[in-house]
Amino acid sequence: MIRKTPVLNLKLPFNWCWALTHPWEVVEHYQRELRCFIQRGIYGYSSMDLWSFDWYLRKVLAGGLGEFAKGGISYPGVRGANTPEQWEKILLEMADAFQAVDDFEESCNWSKEKMEKVYADEDKALKLLARWFGNLWD
Repeated sequence: MIRKTPVLNLKLPFNWCWALTHPWEVVEHYQRELRCFIQRGIYGYSSMDLWSFDWYLRKVLAGGLGEFAKGGISYPGVRGANTPEQWEKILLEMADAFQAVDDFEESCNWSKEKMEKVYADEDKALKLLARWFGNLWD
C-alpha cells in the first residue's frame, strides 16, 4: 500500500501542446522544482513543503515507516515490540494509516463515514508515533 513519491518530479505536469506555446512556464516550473530539490537536500524540506506541512510530513512518514518496516534489522524489545514481527506490524500500522489519509484526501469520493474512520486511524497512528518515536532507529 505504500506509494513512493519522487524527490524530483520530472514528469510534465501539463499538456505538451500548452508547453510548446508557453515555454517560459515550463522553465519556471523546473526552476521551482530544482530550487525545492536543493532546499530539501540542505534543510530536509523546501519552501513549497511548508505550504501544507502536514501533507508533506504525512508522505514522508508513510514512505519512511514502510521502508523501515521492510528493511530494519533491529527492534525495541520492550512494551509490546519484543520480536521483529511485532515491530514490523507496529511500523506498518502507522505507515498504512498515514498513507490512507493521503489517499483519502487525494480521492474525490469523500464520505463522512470514510473521513471519520481515516482520521481516527491517523489519530491512533500519531499516538503510536509519539510512543515509539525514540525507537525509530536501525
